[in-house]
Amino acid sequence: MNNLYRVSINGCALNRIIAGKKTIEGRIKRGIFKQINVGDIIQFYNSDNKCQAKIINIIEYKNILEYLSCENLDKINPNKSREEIMKIYKKCYPNILNNSKFFLAIRFKLIDF
Repeated sequence: MNNLYRVSINGCALNRIIAGKKTIEGRIKRGIFKQINVGDIIQFYNSDNKCQAKIINIIEYKNILEYLSCENLDKINPNKSREEIMKIYKKCYPNILNNSKFFLAIRFKLIDF
């Protein structure tokens, strides 16, 4: 049985997911992100919209720098540089560079619900 997780996400990122331009979500491995598995369903939402996606792969990195070096940046945030993406993550996670927890690349595909 696959689990369903609800994940809050900013409007710009959600719009990119719905448009099929964002297919990788990066998160610190903590909270529900320690429990997710391939095949689970994530319902991404914000106050205006929502969508559902099936997790097709999860890659664990030592930190965000390794994640940004190894993943396709256009699938994380199209048309943004590594530095621009790092600034966005720093807004969500101010101490991201000092974080000792692993960082996950959660790959997904949209599904109907």
